[in-house]
Amino acid sequence: MVSTVVITGIDNFKIYKEKNEVSFWMMVKNLPEMVVAVAKNIDKENYEPDCFGFQYNYGILNKNYYIKKENGLSLYYLDYEGEKHYIEYEIPDNLIKSAIKKCNKVLQEKGIKKRKKVAASKLAMKKKKKPNVAVNVTPKLYLSMIDPNVGKNKSVTGQYTLFDLTKL
Repeated sequence: MVSTVVITGIDNFKIYKEKNEVSFWMMVKNLPEMVVAVAKNIDKENYEPDCFGFQYNYGILNKNYYIKKENGLSLYYLDYEGEKHYIEYEIPDNLIKSAIKKCNKVLQEKGIKKRKKVAASKLAMKKKKKPNVAVNVTPKLYLSMIDPNVGKNKSVTGQYTLFDLTKL
């Protein structure tokens, strides 16, 4: 069984006001065996599978995310003494998307980033669309609609019901 690499959470974050930057330390698990073997070689019997991570930064002024790298490497293993050992591994796009969601939540809670109003724009688009509508007409009303002589000089009564075909 192949496990998918996932972010288990944010280990820590720090706001650097002087740099207009926020740093997040993301915890990662289910890494490929090749990466795990490197970490096991570093820590020997003290190896812990939950000690992988990467640093993800957010620039407050330019509103961009980027992965912090050390000597061109982004993934680290935190050994039993608390030292970071960087390992060659390319952070996949699905992890980056997951990191952005987790970071955005923290940034919104701290008031650094505003929540996008996606729902309102989608609602506005729905209002502009005209629904497909069908009319259920009684026989007398139908005849008056197709034959101009029916109901002439008389009021035609009938019952009709509107159906929104998009909801059927």
